Amino acid sequence: MKLYKKEFLIWTQIIFFLTPILFLVNGCGDDDDNGPESPVITSLNPDSGLVGTAVDITGLNFGTNSSVVSVSFGTSSATVNSITATLINVDVPDDLSAGEVTVTVTVEGRISNEATFEVTELPVPNITSIDPTQGLPGTTITIIGTNFSDDDSENQVSFGDETVIVVSASPTEIVVEVPSDLPAGEVSVSVTVNERTSNLATFTVLVPEITNITPPTGPIGTLITIEGTNFSQEESENTVTFNDIEAGINSVTTTQIQAFVPSGIPAGIVQVGVSVNGVSSNTLPFIVLGPTVTSISPTTGPAGSQVIISGTNFSDDRANNTVSFGDTEVPIDDATPVALTVTVPDNLPPGTVNITVTVNGLDAGNIDFEVIVPVPPLYWIEQVEGESYEIIMGEVGDETTTTQVVTSVDLIRTVAVDTDTEVVYWSEDIRANRSSSIFSSADPSTSIYTTSRFVFISSIAVDTQNDRIYWIEGDDFSFAQIWRSDLNGGNVEQLFSMESYETLLSLELDVVNGNLYFIEDFDDPVNNVTSRVYEADLNTSGALPSIIYEQVEDLPSGSGVTGFVDLAVNGSSLYIAGTTRSSNTVNQLLVGNLSNTSNGLSVVYQSNPGSSDDPMPEILGLTVDREFNYLYWINYGDRSGPTNSTNGSIYRGPADASLTPELLFSGLNLPDNLVTNPINNGRSKSQPRRVKIDLTF
Repeated sequence: MKLYKKEFLIWTQIIFFLTPILFLVNGCGDDDDNGPESPVITSLNPDSGLVGTAVDITGLNFGTNSSVVSVSFGTSSATVNSITATLINVDVPDDLSAGEVTVTVTVEGRISNEATFEVTELPVPNITSIDPTQGLPGTTITIIGTNFSDDDSENQVSFGDETVIVVSASPTEIVVEVPSDLPAGEVSVSVTVNERTSNLATFTVLVPEITNITPPTGPIGTLITIEGTNFSQEESENTVTFNDIEAGINSVTTTQIQAFVPSGIPAGIVQVGVSVNGVSSNTLPFIVLGPTVTSISPTTGPAGSQVIISGTNFSDDRANNTVSFGDTEVPIDDATPVALTVTVPDNLPPGTVNITVTVNGLDAGNIDFEVIVPVPPLYWIEQVEGESYEIIMGEVGDETTTTQVVTSVDLIRTVAVDTDTEVVYWSEDIRANRSSSIFSSADPSTSIYTTSRFVFISSIAVDTQNDRIYWIEGDDFSFAQIWRSDLNGGNVEQLFSMESYETLLSLELDVVNGNLYFIEDFDDPVNNVTSRVYEADLNTSGALPSIIYEQVEDLPSGSGVTGFVDLAVNGSSLYIAGTTRSSNTVNQLLVGNLSNTSNGLSVVYQSNPGSSDDPMPEILGLTVDREFNYLYWINYGDRSGPTNSTNGSIYRGPADASLTPELLFSGLNLPDNLVTNPINNGRSKSQPRRVKIDLTF
């Protein structure tokens, strides 16, 4: 029978009232007579609640030893949390079902009266709203409602069949993220707490959509704008692809994404798509424009020169462009979408080389370039009508030009150039006083140096490193000296003098190694010797030169050279122009090793008598371009051969004779090879006319 709370309290009061009376009536009898008193439950607080609820049981005779006390909710035992003689705290057992259940306390086998506890039904969670109600996968949403648990782990949120992790929870709000793999469209959302599931709410999963791409075409690296809807404003949640290649993103909004056309895709039509947290959009086409080479400027040039490759769709990021000369890749000096500037590599030999260009891995095409050895300005002497002489500068570029540098009524015998300042130095045989003077283009009206009477200057050379000028003096009595001074004529000093020398020619300096070289031209009919090459120390005044090569003894076998007319030095090599001093015979350009002169001379080039394109029918002058190791020489036409010309020409060729000699200038009005000395003392001897070529570069 149900014991109601009110009746229970009345009987409790009666018992408390009667207890002392009965005690007085019966006296203070020993408990042993009747045994310990049974426990009594007077109240439960609370008297209803969920399983697991903490309940205080108030009463009598509970004792304090929890080991002999048990509390039962129906047939289920409750764990005693704490105990006093009048108060026990327990938790409602978890295995109880909803409804009324009797509660008893047992102390050492003595059972208390019964009290009633009502186990209430667990509340069902309820969703009242979702904010927002639509969004992209990955969107954070808040589920608003009741009967949620404030323990995150006790709330289970599902989007359709997929359970998601709860970010945070309270009894009225749960925060979660929309799963990334949900398809587009509506999905049901539910919350389950302690196996009780809420009503369903609807969330709409949005899909990104592309509506336009601007511009619709462009090369790799182009920044494009993708317009559409349902993009994420978080850059990391968006992915842009061109076919299967992911592109770099520059900026994002929910309706616009800016991205760069990625490298690694082919030229032509590709499909552009956007995915947001794994949800893919539609795709639109984009045309990738390939790079194209259209021209190169200049089309020819030396190693080390710059060229501009023009075209379309290059990258303005130098690292994205690749330019190769043959198999040699070169760095990009400058880059724009329409032009690439590069430097011709130093290791390329003269000739045609194919240049290939790629941009971001796409082939832009190729174009030919002619690697050439540049021609420095050349200087020589010509004779004009009226017995006047002039120094000519010739330049070879897009156009071949000649310029008159100096003109004089006196014989200009030799010329040299300061390659650092481009000042020209020359010697003139002054008829009026039968002497020779050195002049410069810096002040052509004033001589730098003038010889004694009857002494002429046969050759000059400029030391650009130390700002000095050297010259050879001679006269008709086989007297020869070598002098030097500052470029302005100061500090004149004689290096050496020997009366046994005949005519000295072609003074050449090797400043790096501290030597000078020259040719002695003389007659030795007994030994049939006409020329020798000497080496002297530049820095030891008075030291006599030594013979290093001699015509006849050091000529190659079968050579018909009868005299040396000019020389040039480059490193350890000495080049000599050898002539027969007669027509229709073989002239030769020879080379010897300065470090091992015992091996004699060998032929680099030689003339081809009778040929209309003979490059050296009668050699007069020789010089060497030390940077590119090219030989330059000047010669007369073959007066008895097919050309039948007294005009001169200038040729050049590599010192290793790897190319056919190249004609640079023709039709030169050269003085006769032998000119009567205008400053002689009346003797009949004639001095050989010397023409010298010097380079500036």
